Amino acid sequence: MQLEAKRKEGWANRHNFAVDHQNGTENVINILRAIEAYACEHHRQHGRTVGNDYFFGPIFEDMLSNFRQLLSGDLGRLDGGTIDSAVFQLAKEHDLDLE
Repeated sequence: MQLEAKRKEGWANRHNFAVDHQNGTENVINILRAIEAYACEHHRQHGRTVGNDYFFGPIFEDMLSNFRQLLSGDLGRLDGGTIDSAVFQLAKEHDLDLE
């Protein structure tokens, strides 16, 4: 999952610094990394993506949709758009539909 901004502009530098350093907003990153770790472990254990699980798929879609709402809050130096892109990348990799 790509959490770092690809650009090398002022906002991107601030965002990337916030991703890499403890600054009070790391909990947002930690939540997303935990969701990703769970989804990866599910795939490893069951041989299918979490999105293809009839029970957990909808739960993960709801979880990621709710996580996206957190991005409207105070993120410090994190860029919500970059984090939102990472959420959609995670959803795509695990066959989850956020549309």
